[in-house]
Amino acid sequence: MTLPSLKNLGDFGIAAVELDHTFGDFERLAGELERLEFETEKGLERSIKVLGRFSECGVRIGTNIEKMAKALEGARKSAEIAVQKTAARAAEIQARREEYERLHERFKTLSETVRKVSSTMSDLQSTKTSAALSDDEKHAIASRLPEFEANLGVLIDESRKLEESAKSVNLKSLVENADAMAQSLGAAKRRLSNFIESRPTLQ
Repeated sequence: MTLPSLKNLGDFGIAAVELDHTFGDFERLAGELERLEFETEKGLERSIKVLGRFSECGVRIGTNIEKMAKALEGARKSAEIAVQKTAARAAEIQARREEYERLHERFKTLSETVRKVSSTMSDLQSTKTSAALSDDEKHAIASRLPEFEANLGVLIDESRKLEESAKSVNLKSLVENADAMAQSLGAAKRRLSNFIESRPTLQ
């Protein structure tokens, strides 16, 4: 009986194929022994020869079983190592996911704060020159601008910190978004600073 190709099989697969092949020979020889007539000299010689091959086949089965048991143990150990590596990798992936979610939550919170500050500044800018306001009201509004300038500075710092945190874990899209936010806030702060420096002092 010809063995199939063992080229792409591991130790366990090879041992299983060899054992199956040997069992096939064992059953075939057992059947042949049952059919043989050994009353004649020729038949007896043939029966003795087949019986010898049958005994050899039994020995091979024992050897194949031992090989398969060793291969199975090797496969079990390999599976245990794979499970351990996978568990470690899964923990790394989970930690990475948690860091990703934490940083994106920081960005989301920061973006919301920037939106609120920007909305308030827009409201102030739209009302500070309104003819319906008194000089005292305009002065009160203008007096709040340095506060917003300081707030913008804090938000810029937070954006840069977030950018550095994202860089440390190689989250490129978040790095880009945080950098864009910091640049936008920086431009807004410069415009506000220039306005505060150039506005006339209200008496």
